[in-house]
Formats: sequence, structure tokens, C-alpha cells
Amino acid sequence: MLQKHPRVREAIVISASIKETDNELIAYTTGVATVIELKEHLLWYMVPGYYVHLDLMPVTDTGKVDRKALPIPESSGIFKPPHIAL
Repeated sequence: MLQKHPRVREAIVISASIKETDNELIAYTTGVATVIELKEHLLWYMVPGYYVHLDLMPVTDTGKVDRKALPIPESSGIFKPPHIAL
């Protein structure tokens, strides 16, 4: 659903434990969409609690998204990690 937003190039949503709490949905996107735009686009259905903007999605040697290389955010809202070397 996030990938259908016109200002998103790539998107993936995972479920992960944040600070040893229950699992949360985390959205990782590339492109220029804001968190507000993404939340409005999703119409409040399965809305991630965390949004991480990446310059590029980390990929494996086979070209699939490398889920293990995705950074885990430390707080809610938008999180921009330091540059990820691929």
C-alpha cells in the first residue's frame, strides 16, 4: 500500500520489537513522502508506529531487501539513520 503513494520510490513494512516491548510495525521508505502524507494515504489501516526514511534500501546479493540490515528506530515518529554502507 505504501508503494502506491506517488512520492514513495520503495517501501517495506516489518514487525519488530522496540526496546524489548511488543512488536511494532516499522515502515521503511525511500522518496520524498512525509510521515503525515503516508499516514493519510494509509487511511489509518495497519498504520506503522515508526517511519524510517532511507536514501536506499539495503539489498542482498540476490537483489532482495536485506531485512537484517534495516535499522531499528529508537523512538516513534520519523527516524533518519546515519548513512548505511551497502
